[in-house]
Formats: sequence, C-alpha cells, structure tokens
Amino acid sequence: METIVLWLSAHSAWMQILSLVTGVTYIIMQIFQYKWMWHFNLITAAIILINAVVNHDATGTWAPLWAQVLFNTYLIIMAVIGIVNWKKLAAQSDGKIHILKLSRKIIWIAAGIMLIGAPVICLLLSLTNDPKPVADGIAMTISIVAAWFLTRSHLEQWHLWIIADIFVIVVYASQAMWGLVALYVFYIISCCIGIYNWRKKGVWIEAGE
Repeated sequence: METIVLWLSAHSAWMQILSLVTGVTYIIMQIFQYKWMWHFNLITAAIILINAVVNHDATGTWAPLWAQVLFNTYLIIMAVIGIVNWKKLAAQSDGKIHILKLSRKIIWIAAGIMLIGAPVICLLLSLTNDPKPVADGIAMTISIVAAWFLTRSHLEQWHLWIIADIFVIVVYASQAMWGLVALYVFYIISCCIGIYNWRKKGVWIEAGE
C-alpha cells in the first residue's frame, strides 16, 4: 500500500492535469445543463479524491487533505442522486434548462448546515494533520450545501460554489498544487457564466415542499 501511495504521490502533477481536463469539461456541461456532466463530475471527484489521499507536504510527510477526501466521496454520491433528479426535472422543463425555486424550508436547512457544520468540521480537521483545517473546513461545509443544491437544480448553487472555491484555492495554493488552483480559478469564472446562462435560458419550476 505504501508503494502505491508513493507512486501516486509522485505522479500527482499528471493527475492534476487530468482533473483539470475533466473538470473543465464538467463545468462547461453544467453551464448548459447537459446531463453527461454528472459522469465527468464522477471522474473529476475520483481523481481529486486520490490526489487528496496521497498528498505529501513540503517536508515529504504524508499529509492527506481529509476534508477534500470526504467531500469528493460525497460528490460521487451526489452525482448519482443528480442523475436521477435531473432526469425528472428535465421532463418538467421539456428538456430546457431547469431551475427549481428555492423554498423557505430548504433555505433554513441549508443555513443550519453551514452555521453548525462549519465550526464542527474545522474543529475536527484541526485534530488531524490537515495543513489548512479552517479553509478546508469552511470550503467543505459550503460545498456540501452547494452540491446538494446542484442535484436539485437551484440557481443559488452557483453563488455557493464561488465562495467555496475561493477557500479551496487557498488550500491548494498552500500545497503548491497549481493544476488544481488553475482548475478552481476556472470554476469561479465559469460560475459567473453559469449564473448568466441559467437566468437567461432557464425554466423556473415550483418547489414541491
């Protein structure tokens, strides 16, 4: 196992490049709401998950980015849920970009998750060897809600991703993982484009709650 970890760590740069390619494809598809984006989401999350597991710090010590490990595992699960939900929403919007209106109930649940989850996750990460527990914890908490919103096709997911991506950039820049930094800078730019495109071409659907 140690040999595998060292080999993957040595090839981290190549995995970052691959995640950049699949991640760019994923976000472009998300902007136009192509259903295949979920499959590229799965691939990107899996690559980043591996990168986070085998990460070593500047001294060569194994330093997994635990928040990213947990979050990308969560993303893989959300991708499966998203495939199912988007199929239903596409039927309601006649195949056009679908936007599910955010209900008051979902707003309160999301706010509770972020307000309670952020300090708890940051505290837990501070007990590990995570190099940036605060930035990693905040990014993870916001991203959990953003990914959930994405499976439900809420427009507000774009705004949450922008905030979360800023914190993720801080984490990866501290580890000199420049391929992933470039990916998340691109994500932020794409989020702005996504907001515009969804607002312009989206079909609003009333929430069922």
